[in-house]
Amino acid sequence: MNFKNASTALLVNAHPTSSVTTDSHRRKRRRELVLRRFRRVVRKLTLVKSIINELRAASILTP
Repeated sequence: MNFKNASTALLVNAHPTSSVTTDSHRRKRRRELVLRRFRRVVRKLTLVKSIINELRAASILTP
């Protein structure tokens, strides 16, 4: 009986730390997703900017 109470107390005390760990993992994953999305947008903008610059240079050369 005493061992059962101790194991229950350990489980109750262990649960908040596991939820904190899960929460930090969730935040870390969310931050990684946001960074990945941001990098993707920056790459697309860089590509569009380079295409515009090439078109601008080509239009200067053509009469």
